[in-house]
Amino acid sequence: MYNQVDHYPIEAMEDGLHPESQIEQLDYLMKHGFHIVSLDQALSYMEGKEKLPENSLAITIDGGYADAYSQVLPILERYSIKAAFFIAPGLINGSRVIKGHSLPCMSWGQVRSLVDKGMTIGHYGCNGRAFQKVPREIVEEDIVHSKPLFEKYLNIQPTYYAVFEGTPEPKTVELLKEHGYKAMLTKSPTKQRLSLYSISRIQVDDDDLNIFLVKISKTFLRFKDSRYWKCIRKYRLDMAFHHLSKFYNKFKSGRVSSETS
Repeated sequence: MYNQVDHYPIEAMEDGLHPESQIEQLDYLMKHGFHIVSLDQALSYMEGKEKLPENSLAITIDGGYADAYSQVLPILERYSIKAAFFIAPGLINGSRVIKGHSLPCMSWGQVRSLVDKGMTIGHYGCNGRAFQKVPREIVEEDIVHSKPLFEKYLNIQPTYYAVFEGTPEPKTVELLKEHGYKAMLTKSPTKQRLSLYSISRIQVDDDDLNIFLVKISKTFLRFKDSRYWKCIRKYRLDMAFHHLSKFYNKFKSGRVSSETS
């Protein structure tokens, strides 16, 4: 789960990373036996309809920021990767303000280009707000009234709904089903059993490759959605990886510099 991918001011990069870092990450995946699959394939696997190779993963890009078109798309094409882009209709041709910085969003024409290039387009709900913080009537309005915009401007009917975080109530799940959404994606951890309407995703928001490798490891994934994660965060044990990685990178940089000189 990627969000912003560009060189924004540091205050606006809490959930983002630089394009060079995404290239480094995808380059690693391509060279180390990982298989990038489509969201349709991932869902089919979850439903028990399709088998996937070991170390398979799907890539999603949330928010509909302009960098999804200007930065992410060229990177994906460089590796012939298909991904799912989640678009907030209410932000098309507009912008989103993050900590005082205005981040431009895509136009319908740019989203149309993503469709033409074979990318999956989904509905990014609640304009990126945390699901549990949005009144239910606003969520319902978003589900009901936004979908026709995709049909009008893109001639497609999105079947995936995504939120930044949070899980839906049973009534919301029924509404999603009623309007043709076959799955909802959110952010890990969900602290509940796997459901097609609360698919847990790992957020990639760090430029450090070591942290990325930890996040895609099976060990990390086992803990991330378990009851132990709350304890790990409470005692900030997760930050130990960041500190160790910084120490390692500093040591490695110094060693390389010494060997070069």
